[in-house]
Amino acid sequence: MDRSMSRALRLKEMERLYLERAFSDIEMAERLGVDRTIVFRDRKDLEEEYVPFIEDPPGKYRIDRRNYLSHVRLNIREALSLYLAARRASQQTRSGQKPMANALEKLSLAMRQPMTERLVKSAETILAAQINPQREDVFEAVAHAWVDSLRLRVLYQGLSTRKPYWDRISPYLIEPSIWSDSVYVIGPSDVFGDIVTYRLDRMLKAHISTEPFQAPEDFDEDALLRHAWGVWRGGGEPQMVVLRFAPGPAAKRV
Repeated sequence: MDRSMSRALRLKEMERLYLERAFSDIEMAERLGVDRTIVFRDRKDLEEEYVPFIEDPPGKYRIDRRNYLSHVRLNIREALSLYLAARRASQQTRSGQKPMANALEKLSLAMRQPMTERLVKSAETILAAQINPQREDVFEAVAHAWVDSLRLRVLYQGLSTRKPYWDRISPYLIEPSIWSDSVYVIGPSDVFGDIVTYRLDRMLKAHISTEPFQAPEDFDEDALLRHAWGVWRGGGEPQMVVLRFAPGPAAKRV
């Protein structure tokens, strides 16, 4: 790398590299072609700018992706596409209310008016609603278990069961319903010995375990949900169903 590189460009390059993997100060200095004291100073400056570092393994540093705030630049078409998705999500938010509000506020910084103003108002509306701390804890545990590929112990209240029961699942997939505001966690279950579809707001408690999981290489979420009714799957071959509507407003709406 050119030694005459400006400090601003060097900081951006360091941020990019630390996101990829861990570096010691010596390794980073060799990569950038500068003295290790410069790397040490720049890394401390990045920390002061709210770039979260963790030491992993000892003596090497990388950015903690779980707490990292990425910077997004959007053109007008990308901004509108994300705005529409964010507005729909905000209108259907029942779980993770505070994280959703925070995400909307941060996303609004990449938008243009009037999109920025509308997303900020959506965030304020969500924060004004009553927030259940227990539901927020479940939401966070599910998110970390999925991102970190760790098994999850949940207390679940099934729709057809009288009492909640404990289960241990591997969250292969988190999927929103296409018809409602429900969110589902999909993965193998110890209780049922098969892949289950658990609704997030029926999880009364959730605890991350230290047991890692790895989805099989042939796990295909598209194939899994291709013939599902929303997120619900059934056995056997799919059946063709034909619906006939009489001429009129109903047929036009369809």
